[in-house]
Amino acid sequence: MSTPENDQLLHLGTRDGIQHWLDLETGRQFPHPEPPAPFHLGPAMEALADRGFKFRRAAEDRLEAFFVDAAGGRLRLAICCDGPADNLFLLLRAPCWVPRRRRAEAAEYLTRANWGMSLGSFDMDWSDGEVVYRVSTYAPGTTLTAEVVVRMVDAALWAVRTYADGLERTIVGEAPASVIAEVESQD
Repeated sequence: MSTPENDQLLHLGTRDGIQHWLDLETGRQFPHPEPPAPFHLGPAMEALADRGFKFRRAAEDRLEAFFVDAAGGRLRLAICCDGPADNLFLLLRAPCWVPRRRRAEAAEYLTRANWGMSLGSFDMDWSDGEVVYRVSTYAPGTTLTAEVVVRMVDAALWAVRTYADGLERTIVGEAPASVIAEVESQD
């Protein structure tokens, strides 16, 4: 059944007092009323929408966006609220994973890349070789704006776009010190 106000919406059912709808034009499913977003996710949703990112609310405290970078790398961005809701962090996964045999060299490369960073840093999970760029803010008693979230997203995108190719070169066997020197001389 569709609603009298909008024939593009199809009611899928009700669970725990929340109606679930399907937008027939976009294929997007959504609850109504939408569960309230944690304090910082509202500006984060606005920032992602303003930048043209398609995203989904993966959990009450997390947004996720998946996209292909201009260089062809598949990237995953997550914006999360940490309890307390005064802490917001962003993780942008690098387009490659580091094999066990090259993790020490990759760690050297990422440490050298982090040296000059003013907003955020690279992290590598030693257990599986996943690399992320992490940006966080702690803003107790203040209102986070979409502008601040955009700066966080831009910092992460810049870092991954600037350093991902060098990380891949390090993974395939090039020396981290010479790769980072070359990458940073091009910047």
